[in-house]
Amino acid sequence: MMGLLMLYDGPLSIDDISHELKVSRASVSTNGRLLQSLEIATRVTQPGDRRDYLQISHDPCSSLLMLGIRRLNEMRRAVRDMRSAASRPRSEIRQRLERVETFYNLAIERAESVLADWQRKVSVRRSN
Repeated sequence: MMGLLMLYDGPLSIDDISHELKVSRASVSTNGRLLQSLEIATRVTQPGDRRDYLQISHDPCSSLLMLGIRRLNEMRRAVRDMRSAASRPRSEIRQRLERVETFYNLAIERAESVLADWQRKVSVRRSN
């Protein structure tokens, strides 16, 4: 569905998406709400038309990357909690968890850097 929205120039109705992808309208509605909640798609209306339409958001790449960063942060918190709960201060398990936490720290740092670079690039394109 995201691919279809990216390839189409303009909004698509729920019926059009359903027909094009050969899936139920209910499936399109459910997945459309998901894409909207992730800020990947936007619901729009057409003057004089009561149907709902979806279109790709102006910057789905940033939305996807921010989602990834949130999930990385959640995993890092879980690893941190496990490490704090490890009974022996220098156990092999605790050291393993410290390495995993270091990995998440690096992954988050790099992802945030990519996001900032991307958003600067998109901002420059819009202003030109």
